[in-house]
Amino acid sequence: MTDTDTDQGGAAATSLPATAVTQLAIDKVLSETDAAATTLKQAQRLASDFGRAQPAISQYIVNKTQAEGPAVSSAGILEAALITRMYEKCFGYGLKRVRPGDIEAAEKSLSGEGDTPKRPLETRQPVLVAHLDKVIADEAEHLSMDHKMMLRGILHTVMATYDDAVAGQTPRSLEPIRSGPKVGRNDPCTCGSGKKFKKCHGAADAS
Repeated sequence: MTDTDTDQGGAAATSLPATAVTQLAIDKVLSETDAAATTLKQAQRLASDFGRAQPAISQYIVNKTQAEGPAVSSAGILEAALITRMYEKCFGYGLKRVRPGDIEAAEKSLSGEGDTPKRPLETRQPVLVAHLDKVIADEAEHLSMDHKMMLRGILHTVMATYDDAVAGQTPRSLEPIRSGPKVGRNDPCTCGSGKKFKKCHGAADAS
């Protein structure tokens, strides 16, 4: 079987705003981090890396959620870490370290506070906003509606802050996600152990 190319960006990506994160960037980050099945250890590492790279945003989320309990705070940090990677996937790993003042300016751009023109995030990041809404909706089991709305507002501020940070930059061209041939149960395991797939990682799939 030959490799097949899957362009997750879609034709609609050509009509996106210049600095919009594409569906392809989102899909690449999710496939690399296996976000749907992130273990506690992986989540802690993501949060730790994010805290070192963007301490102001990390502290902003902690301050906003500290009275709501660890579940809301952890969800906010993890999603912000993934959003950071999505922007980096589009614009490279030189995403600048934002300052508290940048976050305050982003909040004003979302609310239209004072003389700042209101710039809704839905028009700037339509694909990323739609993705985030779906993620937050899936958190129904352990987050209340009030907490989900709070989390949405916080993460919109995070995205607006990054939008300002990448203003004027050109998104990178990303290679389509490639899906290769499936591994047979009697084939060598892809982990390199030398065992057959069915006796190694395939055993967990079968259980």
